[in-house]
Amino acid sequence: MGEKREHWDSRLGFLLATIGSAVGVGNIWRFPYIVYKNGGGAFLLPYFIALLTVGIPLLLLEQGMGHKLRASAPLVFHKITKKFEWVGWWSIVIVMFGVVLYYAVIISGCLNYFVLSFNLGWGTDPNTFFFNEFLGSASDPWAIGIPVATLLIGMIFIWFFNWIIVYRGIRGGVEKACKVLMPFLMILIVILVIRGVTLPGAFEGIKWYITPDFNALANPGVWIDAYAQIFFSLGIGMGVFVLL
Repeated sequence: MGEKREHWDSRLGFLLATIGSAVGVGNIWRFPYIVYKNGGGAFLLPYFIALLTVGIPLLLLEQGMGHKLRASAPLVFHKITKKFEWVGWWSIVIVMFGVVLYYAVIISGCLNYFVLSFNLGWGTDPNTFFFNEFLGSASDPWAIGIPVATLLIGMIFIWFFNWIIVYRGIRGGVEKACKVLMPFLMILIVILVIRGVTLPGAFEGIKWYITPDFNALANPGVWIDAYAQIFFSLGIGMGVFVLL
């Protein structure tokens, strides 16, 4: 008899974890510039079509599979048919090496910039500081140097913090963390929006957004970006919602 799988303690915890899986860099960071380069507000049309035709169906499918079979992604596909187990492992590989690693670097950078913000440590030229001093980037992509100490320390802290959450399980770790961190994230988003609309040139950005260029919809690349953005926006196709 295998160990019984732990369940959520409340619907609120499940809901916040689901929102936390969907709301992230893909929405806050990537979505604005994708809209900007794809016709402004006109981009919302292919985006919502992609949401209805791919996003929501795959989201419900993943959650339904996880709820029915009560297992991780590899085991879910193994229970469906053994020859498809590799699909579940593939999603884990993508999450581990295609998402978690670079997300940890981004979050570490955010933490470091938060510390620098107290004394405006980036100086008068933030762009130069970010690429030259903060990242230590080189002109040759094959010139691999030593890790940046501040980013490495931040990543270690993030990994350790996440390890504690996962170690404590669903109820004592993930659910409790979501009940604290998700409201905090909402507060930060509100602050970010208020700060954004009060910056110089903010009205021009809003004007671009509410003045759609429907001619852009004739470009197949716009539709490809819309469907790709749905995967970033919802976090589907990575086995996350199978676990939820």
